[in-house]
Amino acid sequence: MNKVAQYYRELVASLSERLRNGERDIDALVEQARERVIKTGELTRTEVDELTRAVRRDLEEFAMSYEESLKEESDSVFMR
Repeated sequence: MNKVAQYYRELVASLSERLRNGERDIDALVEQARERVIKTGELTRTEVDELTRAVRRDLEEFAMSYEESLKEESDSVFMR
């Protein structure tokens, strides 16, 4: 597995855990993660930018999917 993919998995796992623990400022969480990756010096600036965009995109997609699933549940025949 290449370094970018490895960092992606680590960041998503870390951010998911922090979100489960109640943190809600996704922008701040992603920025903190970005700074940690930059400090390692293992990825180029371009790789860090791509990694950050991918993590943010996937978190936003998850959030939209989650919101849609909540709407579907509230519209259920069993919830009326």
